[in-house]
Amino acid sequence: MAYSSELREHAFEVWYRRGQNDSETVRELDKEGYVVTRKTVSEWREKYNWEGRATRLDEKKQGAADTSMTFDEELLLDLLKNKERYEAYFDSLEPGKVDNQAQYVYMQVCKQIRELKKEIKPKEKAIKRGLKADTAEEIKKQILGME
Repeated sequence: MAYSSELREHAFEVWYRRGQNDSETVRELDKEGYVVTRKTVSEWREKYNWEGRATRLDEKKQGAADTSMTFDEELLLDLLKNKERYEAYFDSLEPGKVDNQAQYVYMQVCKQIRELKKEIKPKEKAIKRGLKADTAEEIKKQILGME
């Protein structure tokens, strides 16, 4: 069976969140309405080097703790970039054409953005790290799009 790259990407995100466990990933995807076998997830994990990618994400997460931007803020920026890519993709579709999987993933990205924005308090975090209040306010407005 042919699977879209959007589904593989979503499967990776689930796999990463679920402790890099193939069986847990299949269960979660099944709950979301996707029919994917454990063998398929295992093949994707090997073919697309999910372990290496997870290691790089973990390193990025650790590195973010050492910088002025938190991991959540960096993740938010990545999600915003993905949202823009999906919007560009939707704009490129022929009139009347619908890509349900891409729409589902796009909605999940939007949901994650909304949840992260609720969790992030850039002004408080920035002040704790030594940034001035006006700099924190600028980050809040320009980078995070929060008023």
